[in-house]
Amino acid sequence: MMSLHHPNCVRCYEVLETPKHVILALEMAENDLFSLYERPGKYTERDAARNVKDMAAGIAYLHSKNIVHRDLKVLPPPP
Repeated sequence: MMSLHHPNCVRCYEVLETPKHVILALEMAENDLFSLYERPGKYTERDAARNVKDMAAGIAYLHSKNIVHRDLKVLPPPP
């Protein structure tokens, strides 16, 4: 995971292991897709199209590295 470099994928900075846990230090993703829908009138069809395109690019990158995703998140639109 630490070797991944794509603008639409969260970075992993460090992995810490204890006898009982594996701790991943990940880049902070401030919003998920659901939180964007909660903003009435602020999430447009253009925003949705851009987010789907960005997610598809990130997923294609992960698949090219033989990685399966489990938790998709979307960054908010730029101001």
